[in-house]
Amino acid sequence: FTSPKMSGDAAYELIRGICNRFHELGVQADGCTGLHVHFDAADFTWEDVVKTGIAWASYQGVFGSMVARCRYRNSYCYPIDREKFEALKQLASKSDLVSYVFDVRNLGQVDLTKKYTHHRYHAVNLHSWFFRQTMEFRTHHGTTNPGRIYHWAFVLGSFLEWVKKTPREEINALPFDQPDIESHARHFWRLVEAIKLPEMAVE
Repeated sequence: FTSPKMSGDAAYELIRGICNRFHELGVQADGCTGLHVHFDAADFTWEDVVKTGIAWASYQGVFGSMVARCRYRNSYCYPIDREKFEALKQLASKSDLVSYVFDVRNLGQVDLTKKYTHHRYHAVNLHSWFFRQTMEFRTHHGTTNPGRIYHWAFVLGSFLEWVKKTPREEINALPFDQPDIESHARHFWRLVEAIKLPEMAVE
């Protein structure tokens, strides 16, 4: 199912209506299906896209802990590994970003209008910015719980707003994904503080 573009309270009402209809029909989603969320990124520069990739790689373990285990390192939503994380930090132009996303040296080989390429199958799909001017997040498992969908989108939207306003040098200074539990917990609360999530009461 693909939803129309939506935002704000109207988005939640639409999501709730759709999920209620799913429940009436007996539709279920297991943990290995996917919930993909797109955000309008028409005002993003190439450097905002790079910052999004770096920040996601730093906090991907935090986001991964919020979803079903089979979605983390899933072949439809690969995480960013350390080598690609370090490569992202070195990108200095839009051409560099194209080469990184499409994994080519000859930019003449790239078709930016092509939708279905293997480059899109990452937890944060940077390819989507070239194709439809959105940032796509593919990590979350499928669900028919409207509150969970809404909260997940809210967290991601807050994350993107924080990324966009944060200078490149601060994003570049972020550490790679934290592997141990203690570091992971500290990293989680740094993210919560950074994106300044309000208390939300959505049933």
